[in-house]
Amino acid sequence: MVTPGGAGRIQELRRALQLAEPSAFLAEPRVIRRVIRERHGFVKLSTAIPHADSQLVPAAELRELVHPDELGLADFLNLPETCLLISQPAEDELQHWPVQELLQQVWRRLFHAVIDRELQRKLSGPSERAEIQRRIAGLGQVAFDEAHFVLRSETRLVDPESRTEAWREFCAMYLELRWFEPDLLKVWFPSLTETRSVDVLLESDVAGEQIFEKTRLYGAPSPDLTTHLQRDEERLVSTRREWFLGAGSSPSDRAWLRASRRRERARERGNTVGAIVSAMQAAQRAVTEDKRQVAVESARQEIRLLVERLQRAISFTEHEAEEWRASLWELATNAIHGFWNSEKRLLFDLQKVCLDNERVNYKVDLVTWLASRGARPLRRPLHSLREVLMTRHLSSAEARLVHVRLSGAERDRLTKLLHEAAHQSELQMRDRMRPVLQQTLRDVGLVPRNVPEQTALDKLVDDALDCIVSRGYLTLGYLRDSISRNDLKLPDLTDMRDLWQGDYLLRADDRLALSMDGVYQRGEFYLRWLQTTSSIFFGNRAGRFATLFLLIPFGGALVIVEGVRHLAHLFHRKPATPAASGDSDQSDA
Repeated sequence: MVTPGGAGRIQELRRALQLAEPSAFLAEPRVIRRVIRERHGFVKLSTAIPHADSQLVPAAELRELVHPDELGLADFLNLPETCLLISQPAEDELQHWPVQELLQQVWRRLFHAVIDRELQRKLSGPSERAEIQRRIAGLGQVAFDEAHFVLRSETRLVDPESRTEAWREFCAMYLELRWFEPDLLKVWFPSLTETRSVDVLLESDVAGEQIFEKTRLYGAPSPDLTTHLQRDEERLVSTRREWFLGAGSSPSDRAWLRASRRRERARERGNTVGAIVSAMQAAQRAVTEDKRQVAVESARQEIRLLVERLQRAISFTEHEAEEWRASLWELATNAIHGFWNSEKRLLFDLQKVCLDNERVNYKVDLVTWLASRGARPLRRPLHSLREVLMTRHLSSAEARLVHVRLSGAERDRLTKLLHEAAHQSELQMRDRMRPVLQQTLRDVGLVPRNVPEQTALDKLVDDALDCIVSRGYLTLGYLRDSISRNDLKLPDLTDMRDLWQGDYLLRADDRLALSMDGVYQRGEFYLRWLQTTSSIFFGNRAGRFATLFLLIPFGGALVIVEGVRHLAHLFHRKPATPAASGDSDQSDA
C-alpha cells in the first residue's frame, strides 16, 4: 500500500519520466511481473521472474494485460507502438530515500530499457544470428560464455539458452554499469580486463553517451563515479578523525605512563601484539611530540619483531616482509579503538601462528600410559600438530578480513598476504604429512602394483590431507569412508591371526595414532568392533561367499516368509468356539 507521501513522489517520478521519454511508463513491480508471466508463459506462482526492473511491451499486448490506472493513465488512446515499462522504487525507498536518488534510480532503469529497444531494432532480421555471432567473436568466445553464465545465474534472461537475448542483455548491462557503476564491471564480468576494446565494439550498435544524456531525468544528479578504493579511503579517514575527537583520546601523562608500563610488561611476557597495542595507545595519549615519537618507534620495533617471527614460520621474501610491516601498522592503528575488535583479533591470530612455530605442544595422557605399562610416555610431544595449527590460525585470520576497518587498497594487500601465507602453510603441512600417510598405508598392505593404483593411492592420501586442512584432524571413520570410495582396496585377511591382531584398517588406525599423534584420532572401541565384525563377513573369501550366497538369500527369505505369515495372521483370526464362550461365562459367574 502506497502512503500519501509515496503517492506524491510517484507522480513526480512519472512526470520526470514522461519528459525524458514519452513512451516510458512507471509501473509497480507486480504489474511488470504479471506482464512477463503472461507474455512468456511463466507459471502463476513463479517467484523467479527475469528482467523485472524494465520491460519492452507492444501496445496491443499492453492493452490486454494492463489497466490504464496501473500506469497512471486515463485511457490507452495514444499509446506508442512499443511501450517501456519501468519498475517504480519500492515502498521503503519511496519513504526514506531522497528524491534525487529516486530520480537517478529511475533514470538508470530507463537507460537500460532504451538500450534494449535500440538493440532490438538494430539486431533484427534474417541476418540477426550471423551479426550477433560476429560480435561475439569480436568480444571473445570465452568472455561471452562467462557473461552468458552470469546473466543466466542472475535471472536476467527470459530464455536462458538464447545467445541472441544473452548478447543484447550483455550490451545493456555492460553499458548500464559502465555509465552508472563502473566499479561493478569487474564483479559482473571478470574476464573483461580491457574495457576500451569493449566500448569500441559496442559503439557500432549503441551510442551509449547519447542515450545517457537523452534519458537523464530532470533533477536527477550525475552518478558518483568515484572508485570504491577512494570511497573506502575517505570513509576510513573520517572514522579516524571521529576517533581522535572522541572521548578517552585526549593527551594525558598518567594515561601515557600506564600504557608504557603495559607495553613493558607485555614485552617481558613475549606478548608482541599486546606490546604493539599498548605502544599505539601510549602514542595516542602522549602530551609532547617527543613522547609520541618514542611510543611510535616502540610500536614499529614490535611490529618488525612480529614480522620477523612470521617470516621464520612461513618463509616469505624480504619484499613481502616490507608489505607485512605496512599492513600490520594499519591494523595496529585501528586496533586501539574498541575493546576486542576484529583488528586486534587478527593480530593475535598472527601471533598464534608464530607461537605454533616456536613452541612444541605436549599432551598428558594418563590412560594410555597405564594401558601401555609405561611403554608410551606420560607427557608426549605433538610435533605433527605444528603445521596444522598454523594453517588453522591463518584461516581464522583470513575469515576476519571482512570485518576489519581498512581502506580498499590496504584490504586488498592484506588479503593477498594472508592468502599466500595460508597457502604456504598448507603446503608445509601437506609436505610433512604426506610421507607419513603413504608409508603407513604401504605398511598395512595398500601397495600399488601399477600406475592406476598409484594414482588411486595418491588420491586417497590427498583426501585425508584435505580432511586435515578443513577439520584440523583425521579420524578412523573418514579414513574408512575414503578407502571405500577409492579404487585401491585393502587386501583380504589370510588367517585368524590377522583377525585377532586387527584387520589392515585397524592396523593403520594404530600406526597413525603413533606417527601422527595429535592430528589423527584413534577410533573409538565401538567403531573398531564394528570394523572387526565387518571383516569377518567381507574381509575374506569364505565370509563373502557365506554372506552373499547363504546369509543374505536364506536369511532374507526367512524374514520375508515370517513377515507374510504374521501379516496373514492379522487378517485371518479364528472365531471363538461356543465351548470356549461357555467356559468364559462360567468363570465370570
